Amino acid sequence: MNESKKYNKLVFYLEACESGSMFNDNKLANNTSIFASTAASPDQSSWGTYCPPQDKVNGKSLNTCLGDLYSVNWMENSDKDNLSTETIDQQYTDVKKLTTKSIVEQYGDMALLPLPVGQFLGNDTVTPGYDNSEFVTPEHHVDSRDAKLDYLYHSYKNTKSKDMFRQLIDELMERQFSDNVFEEFDRRYNIKE
Repeated sequence: MNESKKYNKLVFYLEACESGSMFNDNKLANNTSIFASTAASPDQSSWGTYCPPQDKVNGKSLNTCLGDLYSVNWMENSDKDNLSTETIDQQYTDVKKLTTKSIVEQYGDMALLPLPVGQFLGNDTVTPGYDNSEFVTPEHHVDSRDAKLDYLYHSYKNTKSKDMFRQLIDELMERQFSDNVFEEFDRRYNIKE
């Protein structure tokens, strides 16, 4: 895309476990006119948020996390701040401070940092009707690797269903089996990180 000049400037937000691994080791050159922000360092999980009990939609609990901490933070920031004046750098700094469970990182062309966020998101004003007085800061976050386990736990807790209990036990047993396999592998081959 860079060589073909398919864009002028690009800001990229990446929410995923180990998302920093996509850009570390200079995979994103400083002269590409691309700035990237990631949810986590190359060896960290990202985290779910708006998890039970803050997972209600229209009064109904969904027993799951409704978003990811990093992406919820930058989207909520974009909703409440004036994007014609807030810079990429200000947004990055604010989102990094709010994302307390993983290390938000930045890569690429730092010359884009002083530019207004509105140049990239296409909305240069505060979202009409946005009322941040109703904003609830999520308190329960879940390691994304544990999202399925968290879902099964809350589903069982809320339903007391035998089927949910069985699924929860099966997930725990599968995790234990995997842990045992990797511990044995490590023991046999003396793998060091």
